Amino acid sequence: YGNTPLHLAADRGLDAAVSRIIEIMSDINVMNIVGMSKKQAIDLQNHAGKTPLHMAVYKKCDAVIRKLLAEGANPMIADSLGNTVLHIASQHNYPRETINAIIEAAGPSPNQLLCQNGLTQPLCASSFEQSTDDYLNRDVASVSGASGIINLRNQEGRTALMSAIHFENGDLAEILLCNGADPTIP
Repeated sequence: YGNTPLHLAADRGLDAAVSRIIEIMSDINVMNIVGMSKKQAIDLQNHAGKTPLHMAVYKKCDAVIRKLLAEGANPMIADSLGNTVLHIASQHNYPRETINAIIEAAGPSPNQLLCQNGLTQPLCASSFEQSTDDYLNRDVASVSGASGIINLRNQEGRTALMSAIHFENGDLAEILLCNGADPTIP
């Protein structure tokens, strides 16, 4: 229970229905009546903590995944088991383009953003920790960006790289390593 029509359409791979629901969500008048933003509606979690993006990834609905990401769905949200969409995708043989879209949607790492402003990496890490301590959302990974989603552990203690290797998905393991997955995490 707790599934919205967007959850159900994403779960069934109904690309046209997903597009129409998002189109309705884009109407500011509708969203004012509902009392939330389009972004909040796209990222609503059901009773198991799954967003419509989780549902689309579980069912391997590539077109829906890309549509949701293009509309701002947050790939950093973890379900009740601690799985982000990258954890789920690591259990399946997804096209390289889809994995890259998920990683790119997570955005640059905090250190990359801060270091672009001339800070050194140790200072960057310190600045990031101090500036975000009070603002972390319990349902979203506590670190942001590509390195965050790649190295985040689920409740079983697995990172996406560990899952990719466990499910013998060598292509995904290579993509994750090229995007900063830490192979030394025990």
